[in-house]
Amino acid sequence: MMNSMAYDSSVQDKIGAAGYYRNPDNLEQYKTKSKFLPQLNNEVDKGTATFDKHKAHITSLHHMMLVMFDHDEIIYPRESQLFGQLTKKDKDGHRKVIPL
Repeated sequence: MMNSMAYDSSVQDKIGAAGYYRNPDNLEQYKTKSKFLPQLNNEVDKGTATFDKHKAHITSLHHMMLVMFDHDEIIYPRESQLFGQLTKKDKDGHRKVIPL
């Protein structure tokens, strides 16, 4: 159900977690319909003032502390807490985690 409804505008407006959903099998819909995460991750709007501002903020950091919880039951994959991501499903329907 999440795959079919997550990027619906009414779901994006009312359910906060939907703004964090990144479907690796449908990145184009994610980038065009998700109202939060693609902008925060600088995955869209290249060349805009917002994109440049986010880039300047992250590149100006001298230090950054990222935290990943060993037994997180909410965020999947847990490596995404450190900018990791999932691959698209392979022919057998499995995914792999791509760490940062």
